[in-house]
Amino acid sequence: MKGIAALALVAVVVFSPAVHAASPGLLKLGISLGGTQLVGLFLEYRVEQVSLAVSLGSAVPWAFRDVSLAVQLRRYLAPSSPTAYVGVGFWTFLVREGDSWGWLTAMDFPVGLEWELDAGRDLELGAIFHYFLSVRWEENASLNSRTLVLPSLAYKWEW
Repeated sequence: MKGIAALALVAVVVFSPAVHAASPGLLKLGISLGGTQLVGLFLEYRVEQVSLAVSLGSAVPWAFRDVSLAVQLRRYLAPSSPTAYVGVGFWTFLVREGDSWGWLTAMDFPVGLEWELDAGRDLELGAIFHYFLSVRWEENASLNSRTLVLPSLAYKWEW
């Protein structure tokens, strides 16, 4: 638990310039593939080089048995395109199998690149390092590994 508190303090220091930014924010909507779900909707609010990203999706969208929610703070490292980003966040994944539910929660550490395709449209390619905090499945309540790295892709446009 001390590690999580230390990480939260580091996140506040790294991402705090957005709190005092004078410029208005930019809202982007998009579609995401991978990372925290197979297919999802993506919403990002960006102020200068800092953003808050939220994705909602599903691992098996056509089955209606699971939902994935991820929230990330991101820091873009340069104002030009392509630009690299790093971040920190949380991921929750709920799964229904018959009458039982399973879930996982993880801390996320996203890294990647964002390309500006043209005015108002961006393409993002990255990877998310997941560190599992809690996993509960009906048949198996233990983990073989506490970490997982998944690729991610997103197409975003200004709204």
